[in-house]
Amino acid sequence: DRSEELPSNLMESKIDENPSLIDHGKKKFPVLLHRVLDQLEAENKAHCFGWMPHGRSFMIRNRQMFIKEILPTYFGMEKGETSYCSFTRQVNKYGFRRLTKAS
Repeated sequence: DRSEELPSNLMESKIDENPSLIDHGKKKFPVLLHRVLDQLEAENKAHCFGWMPHGRSFMIRNRQMFIKEILPTYFGMEKGETSYCSFTRQVNKYGFRRLTKAS
């Protein structure tokens, strides 16, 4: 059984395991994240940020483009490294976890 190192920007989604994350009337971060990922996939714009083929995790494929285009356009965040850190905090706050190894 060989483990393979995965990029540190690969995150696994746990939204399906916690339905309380959906707040009716408000877009909580995990719901917004899923909607953005689905929208980018539908618009063929997932080349810098998108679902992995199995659909259980997402990956930031181009960090600079993600910071410059995705964060301001889809998440209403300013361009810059600080916004990336804020995004990472939000991801961690809602139970997403970074995948570093695959079996």
